[in-house]
Amino acid sequence: MSVPFNGNGYTYSQSGNNYTITFLGNGDITFVNSGNIVSYLIVGGGGGGGNNNGNSNGGGGGGGGQVLIGTFNSNNEQLSIIVGQGGNGAIANDNFGQQGFSSIVSSVSLNIVSIGGFGGYCSNSNNPGYGGNSGSGGTGGLIGQNGTNGGGGGGGNFIAGGTSGGDGGLSTVNQLYGGGGGGGISTSNNLNPPYPGKGVGGGGDGSWDNSDPGNGTPNTGGGGGGNGATNANGGNGGSGIVILYYSEITQIGYTVYNPNTNSYQDLSEIFQPYSGGIKAPITYYNINGVDLSDTFNPISVGTGINFNTNIQVNGDDLKNIFAAR
Repeated sequence: MSVPFNGNGYTYSQSGNNYTITFLGNGDITFVNSGNIVSYLIVGGGGGGGNNNGNSNGGGGGGGGQVLIGTFNSNNEQLSIIVGQGGNGAIANDNFGQQGFSSIVSSVSLNIVSIGGFGGYCSNSNNPGYGGNSGSGGTGGLIGQNGTNGGGGGGGNFIAGGTSGGDGGLSTVNQLYGGGGGGGISTSNNLNPPYPGKGVGGGGDGSWDNSDPGNGTPNTGGGGGGNGATNANGGNGGSGIVILYYSEITQIGYTVYNPNTNSYQDLSEIFQPYSGGIKAPITYYNINGVDLSDTFNPISVGTGINFNTNIQVNGDDLKNIFAAR
């Protein structure tokens, strides 16, 4: 069965006219038809965790990659997809873990960049195990802050109070992605039991002297865990991901005059297709036995159009019932 897009490097699932298209690595895609809504979730690569570097202070966890959500309208341009790799964990004598790489969706007319998370600081007298900042969100430190776009990495035990590593912070956009790595802890001061920081949202756990830090989970943008062992590496950041949600317009046969375009348009060209969840009230306008409330998104998920359709439900025009495309 043909689908309304083509390209390389993706997998997809379908429910009716709605498609979920997932890129775990680089690729490209072209949508055959213009004017349809494409929603996206784009996550940059996570930052690498910091190391101990021969001191008694655990390295900080890497920051989570930036988590972006939004929409754009499809056209016939080829979209280039780059999925950012995670940053490498700090090695001996490095100052901090490597920053994660950005995930990018771009074409001639579009450029969306989700920044990679920053690396956790190596632990030394000048940089005592601070967690890395997220790509654009939570700040690393004592405990990695939650951030609108990504979580910060947790600090090593010197920063986090001496007895434990700080936990990573979460992305408040989507808690499955872009979390910070946990801070490491050195047990050279006979801390017992050791409590390395926990990674969240795909972030790796911090380590102590006798363990290795966790890497960020692939395709989550999670930060690498901070290291607690002497002169050992921090955890690597997890790679990012790009997910596109595409809804295909299906003409339904109801046309109204649109004064903005000075033309008659099908309702499917004016209102958002239903994407699941909350529904508008039943309208008793049916297309092949399907009510308009099962066809279009309610106005509560977007904004209304700026003109009357002159189709009313209990005295209320459709412009006050359904969300504009």
